[in-house]
Amino acid sequence: MIKSMTGFGKASDVLDGRSLDLEFKSVNSRYLDINIRMPKALMALEDRIKKQLGSGIARGKVDVFLTYRNHNENDLEVRVNEGAARKYVEALRQLTQELGIVDDIASSFLLKLDNVITLEEKTEDLDRVWELISGVLGKAMTNHEAMRRAEGENLKRDLLEKRGVILEKLGLIARLAEGMTQRYREKLRERLAELDQLYADDDRIAQEVALYADRASIDEEITRLYSHMDQLKDLVNLEEPIGRKLDFLAQEMNREANTMASKSVDLEITSLVLDIKNEIEKIREQIQNIE
Repeated sequence: MIKSMTGFGKASDVLDGRSLDLEFKSVNSRYLDINIRMPKALMALEDRIKKQLGSGIARGKVDVFLTYRNHNENDLEVRVNEGAARKYVEALRQLTQELGIVDDIASSFLLKLDNVITLEEKTEDLDRVWELISGVLGKAMTNHEAMRRAEGENLKRDLLEKRGVILEKLGLIARLAEGMTQRYREKLRERLAELDQLYADDDRIAQEVALYADRASIDEEITRLYSHMDQLKDLVNLEEPIGRKLDFLAQEMNREANTMASKSVDLEITSLVLDIKNEIEKIREQIQNIE
């Protein structure tokens, strides 16, 4: 099953008064590269998140965005900074003496000043929080997987269509190649006739034709390219990541096409080979999206 490296997953849930919103997106990358944006208090869970993502994603650049809230009142703690409050009081009393105003400092006034009182969350139970994160991440990964598989089906269909075009062109090349040596023999005789050498040594003609056939033969390249088309069909049906294998196969396909183009002395064959190279390049572009 072909999977695209491009996808998006999103999920949220609430557990024991804790809420979590998580979303992530993935794009093409040569390797698996996971970046996570999450509250500092939960950073100890980063490796667990990466491990769970890695169990379902083989490669790609993955950006994860995690928003967490603890709504439990029992997990909140009020802290009073007595030192800061004392400094405020001393400064205010000095100010009232210097300005000759009434000292009416009240505790309610002090509580409004910066850093006098803070509301802090108690240390999180990370195992309990992980239970929430793991469940939400699993749901998001399911959505992400569905999107990647759907796109993968489109990629597979496109690759097989391009394979069909290559096979059609390759069949035409094979038929032209079958009579290439005979056509060369006839052209050679025509040229000799034009030069009044109609009675040229048949052995010499045979030798020239043999040299031409050896130099211009593309039978091996045709056979290997047919084999690569079979491999392409097999690979797109595998239930495993195949992006790297397809990339290597496309390189080999391009190598055979280049060799055929360099050997060809037939304009029609050369034109067909160029068509094949164009389809191979399209295949290589599509492969960059495959996991």
